[in-house]
Amino acid sequence: MKVFPHGYVVNFQETAREMYPKDLDAKLKKAISQCKNLMVGTISIPQQALHVFGTAESFEILEEQDLLRIRFRRQDGKTEEREHSLSALTISHEARFDIHDPAKGTVPCIVLYVTFAVGEDTDEEITYFFTDPEAVTHPLDCVAEFWLQVHEVGRDVNFDEVGCAANQWKPDRTPPCAGGC
Repeated sequence: MKVFPHGYVVNFQETAREMYPKDLDAKLKKAISQCKNLMVGTISIPQQALHVFGTAESFEILEEQDLLRIRFRRQDGKTEEREHSLSALTISHEARFDIHDPAKGTVPCIVLYVTFAVGEDTDEEITYFFTDPEAVTHPLDCVAEFWLQVHEVGRDVNFDEVGCAANQWKPDRTPPCAGGC
């Protein structure tokens, strides 16, 4: 079963946990059901680019087929799909910050990010974002700034190793004062 890191940041408090495809599937399906116009697009720090595709309609993980599918409605009303190999999924992130919005006051803003490796012998990635465009006055500013804050969280975690062997720190089990105090 595929397992990958999930970086989670709430108002600059960060943590990383293991994430399974079924958990990501549930998280994104819940976001789509709770937000009728969940915005989807891609963001890239190296390219300094942010692209809005449209409104997320569905998110589907087919583990048996090693496939992840994102379906969205473009601004012109046409439906489009993006598919990626589930094995290329490298990390996901969730950013939650309380934002002082000049028009709305202090409001929570949440952005989910899902990152895939592009090619096998390259560090190139594609990162999708999902956010409620009505949560704040300038949602794309939040998408970009949050990504700068969270994109490294969890990248130092490796869930491919399991059990006690995954922990490189081994405590000294020698009882205190064993050699005399």
